[in-house]
Amino acid sequence: MKVSKEYRFEAAHRLRFHQGGCRNIHGHSYKLVVETEGGVQPTGPATGMVLDFKTLSNCVNSILEGDEETPFDHAIILNAADPLVNILNQMAEPLRIVLMNCEPTAENMAHMFAGLIQSKINLAFEGEVIPLITKVEVWETAKAKAVWERG
Repeated sequence: MKVSKEYRFEAAHRLRFHQGGCRNIHGHSYKLVVETEGGVQPTGPATGMVLDFKTLSNCVNSILEGDEETPFDHAIILNAADPLVNILNQMAEPLRIVLMNCEPTAENMAHMFAGLIQSKINLAFEGEVIPLITKVEVWETAKAKAVWERG
């Protein structure tokens, strides 16, 4: 059985090697779609569910909005090797900067979110049958998305 849920967040990024406008810092209203797969829970509060949508939302929202050292919502997402990181970190008022070890493309973000969300789900289901993240979609615009799928 598979279940999925959609989330939204606002963020900026920059693709430093891009030959067009994406080389500049620019923002998106991102849509994140997370799909999980697992057996239907036979007992307990999630009886009849793969997982409670609230549990999934708690896991995803901790990454997007809270709990993490730097939440993604309203952040600037940059490659840690981008020279702008040092410049932005010198500003008088600290900015919310999320660093990735690769270019912050939708493709790389989909892969990264899959791992981060799966880790949160693993903790939430400690000692139980753990649902697996099977697909993550990162939509930059209403017409452009990247999809990570479990192989």
